[in-house]
Amino acid sequence: MDKDDNRYSRLVAWLKILLPLASLAILSSVFLFSRDIDPRQAVPFIELSVEDLAREQRVGAPNYAGVTDDGAAIYVQADTARPLVGSGGTRIETDGLNAMLERPDGAATRLQASTGLLDTRRRFARMSGGVQLETSDGLHFSTDALIARLDRTDIRSLGAIEGEMRGSQLEAGRMQITVPEGSDGRALFTGGVKLLYQPEQ
Repeated sequence: MDKDDNRYSRLVAWLKILLPLASLAILSSVFLFSRDIDPRQAVPFIELSVEDLAREQRVGAPNYAGVTDDGAAIYVQADTARPLVGSGGTRIETDGLNAMLERPDGAATRLQASTGLLDTRRRFARMSGGVQLETSDGLHFSTDALIARLDRTDIRSLGAIEGEMRGSQLEAGRMQITVPEGSDGRALFTGGVKLLYQPEQ
């Protein structure tokens, strides 16, 4: 019985030495027989260099969500965004800007533009590059540029606007969408308003 115990003890002692040595041999063979990697062919699908990323500081598909002082939910999303140089990160240029403003009563306004500028300190978004505006109650307009507040319902065109409103063609020098306190939202058109009514056939 004592002989068996001695054999078992000696076997365990040898295994404590041989097993770690075997694992080291296997691990070293991984490095000895691994093939060389050409760093020029690594990650071929990345088109931007490290220098470009460091210089431009771009962010892909950023989004912003919040609630305005008058209770509307606001969502802003862009394809790419980059901080404006010298702004301390408070002004952000964007490409492919989309925004939606949804009031507590369910009425919604959707905005789409090629480019934009978000000012997080002054809390507004400037949209440009062919802006499309659509509301859930039937307004469809286009303009060159507009400004939308991020802290309240206030959307203003920076120039002429044209489109259709409930089946009628409309042109105006300016447009503003607001929600006065204690009332529903309203759209105000000024600056040579032209309305072409098209009766249903």
